[in-house]
Amino acid sequence: MTNQRLDSRFCVLMPVHNRPDIFLLFDKAVESVFSNSVIPKELVLVVDGPLALPFKEKVLEIATRYPIRVIWLPRNEGITNALNVGLSTIDSQWTMRADADDINLPNRFELQINALERGYELVGGAIEEVDSFGKFLAFKFSPGDEASIRKYARYRNPFNHMTVAFSTEMARKVGGYPNLAFKEDYALWALFLQQGAKVINLRDILVRATTGKSMFFRRGGRKGISAEIDLQRHLLACQLQSHVGAVGVAALRILILMLPAPFLTHFYMNFLRGGKKTN
Repeated sequence: MTNQRLDSRFCVLMPVHNRPDIFLLFDKAVESVFSNSVIPKELVLVVDGPLALPFKEKVLEIATRYPIRVIWLPRNEGITNALNVGLSTIDSQWTMRADADDINLPNRFELQINALERGYELVGGAIEEVDSFGKFLAFKFSPGDEASIRKYARYRNPFNHMTVAFSTEMARKVGGYPNLAFKEDYALWALFLQQGAKVINLRDILVRATTGKSMFFRRGGRKGISAEIDLQRHLLACQLQSHVGAVGVAALRILILMLPAPFLTHFYMNFLRGGKKTN
């Protein structure tokens, strides 16, 4: 990309672990970070546990081509631990999250920096969801202004995690990502809101996110139900939810999670997404 500029005020935080579908998309995900109109001081790549040899070789090779700092964790302890380890090493003003199987659109960082420079401390955006073959699935938009975000947070995650940019100082102030299964990002946004952080979601599509049926399968079952209960307790503690609301939302979401996997996937894709492709 021509007319690129480096902005040392931000780093990109990307966790990765040993999963075949991530291996296939990893190169393009990293390349999309460094083909943006604005590129980061560095990409902090946290490798969560051992990798298969071809994947390890790919990480070592791509780290020679770009300013990438690799943190090798000896055991796979989950995304929350990986994110917090990476976050603890970042010394830039802003942290941008990116996933190892998603494509960041060419002006993503520039758009978010414009918002951060206006004083926002947490900036998200919309995504285009595709399957592992790049086939379009859905658009996913989130509420834009702070009042709408606070209201929405009582019922659903108000930010698309792979799109967020946030104040590194604020993330550290609230203690980093809470250890809530499947909900570590949602729980962090609640802490930002509890602290009165200035937040916004851009209407722009910032990331082409790889999703699919496996993602919805992982959210179900007993672990998913337990996570919903823990989340509502967290929202109560952050004063974003009422006791009645917590019980009602938890009950509804647990009923949904008890659906057979194919019905759960259908529900997510047809009722919780923001639109069909228009071009």
